[in-house]
Amino acid sequence: MEDFNKTFARAAHVAGIAAAYITGGLLAALFILFTLFTYPFRGPVKKSRNILLVKILRLGISFYIKACLPIFGICSVRTQILSPIKICKTPQIYVANHRSMLDPFIIMACVPNLAVLLKRKYAKGIAGAYLSEFLDFSCIEKDSRESLQNATRWGERMLAGGRNILIFPEGSRSPTERMLPFNSLAFRLAKKFGAKIRPVAIHSDKPFMAKGIKPSVPRGNTHFEVEFLNPVSPEGLSADDMLISCERAIFKTLNKLRSNRNDG
Repeated sequence: MEDFNKTFARAAHVAGIAAAYITGGLLAALFILFTLFTYPFRGPVKKSRNILLVKILRLGISFYIKACLPIFGICSVRTQILSPIKICKTPQIYVANHRSMLDPFIIMACVPNLAVLLKRKYAKGIAGAYLSEFLDFSCIEKDSRESLQNATRWGERMLAGGRNILIFPEGSRSPTERMLPFNSLAFRLAKKFGAKIRPVAIHSDKPFMAKGIKPSVPRGNTHFEVEFLNPVSPEGLSADDMLISCERAIFKTLNKLRSNRNDG
């Protein structure tokens, strides 16, 4: 009986992953077809078109993460927001720790009017051009000075246009639960534009689509806990001060979430 239960659990896990991939692929295909249909709407209406597409993408991602993945037994996400997330006249910069490939999608499901800075390897060639044209996303290679300058100009353009932006200041997924050192791009942008920085702490009870860990999707339901912390204002602070403040706030929150997990 025990062997049967294990076999059934493995089969259910494989079926859940297959269902998640198929559903995600179908949703992505529908979204891509819709964006291509809107391709002629460029020029003066391009900004409005892209904001509409990001809103639709956000709704689709939210449905997939909050409804589909829990039903398939893949993962569940519990979100705590310490101060309201809303569309503000002054856009905000969101910074988060980064271990799972699901991290940007979790944040996108919660934050309106969001543009994302991605690592170049995840958006090469046609994918990069598509994301840039329709969603105002951008890519960066952290070891390239030219790429860093382009990312800076992108951030300035998005903030000037009223877009919230998401940057992972570690620059790469951490291979462990420990955070990597933060870089200063997000905080220099915040200081230049007077934009608030919103730290986000993301914790999971198991490594999920993490760097160098197999299988990438662990068996059983992975539980994510996400806390949107209070914004940090650039007023009276240097870029380095904001970096340290956000790094400490995320580090402290992650330790609290790990402690809660271990106590549970």
